[in-house]
Amino acid sequence: MPYTSIEQAMLLLQRHAAPLSATETVALKWARGRTLAQDVVCPLDVPPFDRAAMDGYAARTADLPGRLTIAGSVAAGEAPMGFGPGETLRIFTGAPIPQGADTVIEQEAVLRQGEHVDISQTVPAGRNISRRGNDLRQGQDLLYTGQRLSSFEIGQLAAVGLPAVTVFRRPRVFLLTTGNELRQPGQQLAPGQIFDANQALFQSLLAHWDAEVTTAAAAGDRLDAIRSAFDRDLSAFDLVITTGGVSVGDFDFVIDFLKRDADLLFWRLDMHPGKAIAAARLRDRLVVALSGNPGAALTSWFVLVSPLLAHLHHAQWHIQEVPGRLLHDFPKPTRGTRFIRARFLNTPTGLVFDTRLSQASDAIRSYALADGLVRVPHGSGPLPAGTEATGLIIPGLGRQRLTWDPPPQTEGAAMT
Repeated sequence: MPYTSIEQAMLLLQRHAAPLSATETVALKWARGRTLAQDVVCPLDVPPFDRAAMDGYAARTADLPGRLTIAGSVAAGEAPMGFGPGETLRIFTGAPIPQGADTVIEQEAVLRQGEHVDISQTVPAGRNISRRGNDLRQGQDLLYTGQRLSSFEIGQLAAVGLPAVTVFRRPRVFLLTTGNELRQPGQQLAPGQIFDANQALFQSLLAHWDAEVTTAAAAGDRLDAIRSAFDRDLSAFDLVITTGGVSVGDFDFVIDFLKRDADLLFWRLDMHPGKAIAAARLRDRLVVALSGNPGAALTSWFVLVSPLLAHLHHAQWHIQEVPGRLLHDFPKPTRGTRFIRARFLNTPTGLVFDTRLSQASDAIRSYALADGLVRVPHGSGPLPAGTEATGLIIPGLGRQRLTWDPPPQTEGAAMT
């Protein structure tokens, strides 16, 4: 089977995964990370009235400059009292602007003498007034279907008085790791064994997409063990994700199982790392089989699985592309499209990509140190320092620092 392009693979995945349809209504305190199931139109102006932007004195510009009599005061949450010509009201931040007032003079700019204030300068109308609808206008489109709710969107919903919101239900994912060598953290390691990082890693990444994740004990590298792990009702899940057993080795039984027992959609992509990936339909459920090497599986995750999860949420996965230059030589030729982990550094001469992180397929730490990925086109040769390249700023990956710091020491820069 020839290698599949990234674009073809993405289309196949989304074609075989229907976006979520069931909805539920949740209180705002539980809504962070959920996906809106309906558009939200702003039901009122925010703020709902003109209000003072700071502590001071409400006045008429026609009376200024001059001496004004303090006729009373108004605080936030109070209904404003009236006042006449030559008068002013002491006003506090957030209080409604009294009828007739068209400016607020900050308290530092007046001289108070008993029940009077002296204002020695002209003051423009509208000074220190937050106008009705300054933040949001009644009838404007506020939020949209498919938008994931962060703290900021939840704050907007609360500001317009909505106590709850309609969202899509959470995606349900079955996560299976495979490998004879795997043991769970906390267990004792025997010679030749390693801890299963993938289960915790991808369970956490799925939680970022608000998924309900079901896991199973790591399956051994035997065809009967793989079959046994899949011998369950998959109808409750929207997606199945596996790691390991999907390359061309003698113990890669996940791909053998998918070839024999499922409808294989594709196997092996024109990309590196992450070439070892497959997708199939198994009993009407989509299975995405990632590499067992965490570094390779993470590349596939960000390039393919994250867009798929966004698709389930009726949304799109936006990766910002930024132009820059390589800070150092990258000596490896590229057969498939290559994704290099890198730090993005803003220098006096522009953005540069420091690629001296480990590019090994089994490396996780370099992802924690990276600010994004550098995409190297298919068929590129060795790249000298200074080569123009495209960086991918991936949401949620790294610190996305844009400050010039001394480059880090090489982190075991193995390249595969």
